[in-house]
Amino acid sequence: MNFRNAVFSDLEEMQKLYIETIKSICQSDYNELEVEARKNNSKIITSDISITAKPFLKRKVL
Repeated sequence: MNFRNAVFSDLEEMQKLYIETIKSICQSDYNELEVEARKNNSKIITSDISITAKPFLKRKVL
């Protein structure tokens, strides 16, 4: 097996490999939302929360 440093033109193939690895091998490590976010190259996952939970989530951690 020969190894070489990656070059910019390898990026698309490496991204595909990463996504396919998550979808197949690491499937049990991620929930469905996380897998979908990674497929879409999302960096942040947000959620709508109830008004009841809002004060709890706004609390500052000391």
